[in-house]
Amino acid sequence: MKKTLLTALVCLTFSCGAPKFAVKYEYIPPNNNEACLKKCRLSYTECQKKCIDEEKECRKKIRAEAERLYRESLLTYRKELESYTKALSSYRAELLDWNNEFRKIYDDYSFFRNACRKEKDKYACRREKELKEELENLEREKPTPPVKPKRPSLTEILEELERSCRRSCNCEKEFDRCFISCGGKLRPVRFCVENCEKR
Repeated sequence: MKKTLLTALVCLTFSCGAPKFAVKYEYIPPNNNEACLKKCRLSYTECQKKCIDEEKECRKKIRAEAERLYRESLLTYRKELESYTKALSSYRAELLDWNNEFRKIYDDYSFFRNACRKEKDKYACRREKELKEELENLEREKPTPPVKPKRPSLTEILEELERSCRRSCNCEKEFDRCFISCGGKLRPVRFCVENCEKR
């Protein structure tokens, strides 16, 4: 068996900006034990195939479930959209009334503000302050638009459900155990993967 380097999920980070390292394992096969290693390779291939087949089967089942959920979500969305359309119409009418009221008070406020600054009239200054407070209160009562419902997406539902199909079958770990049980050795080799020029 040829010496093979497989990447291990080990990354050693020392500090921000410092070189980052990963570890690969060099597979050193035993002498005169090819039959044992052949079983390991066969077991690994079967494990991978089983894992792929299970994922494919899971995705088939998920597709039907995603389509069912999509139909249900679409019905809910249409009801929410109908409510949203009514709420939007009401909001626009309220906003129009609010804008008219705000403009009216603001015009009075501008008049008394200018009178206060130019003539220093006590009544004008007091009225300016009162109208300013009214504007601030009115600003806090400004109508807020309704939130438009989001149309459901079959693709998004499918992607969400498919996450449950993705799995790790640990075929590599099983192969490593088998390889070592046959008398093989795994030798770690550290190598730089980022910021290597700072070494």
